[in-house]
Amino acid sequence: MTNPLDDPVAEAADVAAFDEAMSDDAPSIPWAEVQASLGWA
Repeated sequence: MTNPLDDPVAEAADVAAFDEAMSDDAPSIPWAEVQASLGWA
């Protein structure tokens, strides 16, 4: 089994995707709403 952090290119892509998602000004969906829509709550 390999550690995904051992691949710096993949790690950099993950960090870039996270940064892009965090900079999005769109409103987020509350976790309780997600759970309810999936029938988990």
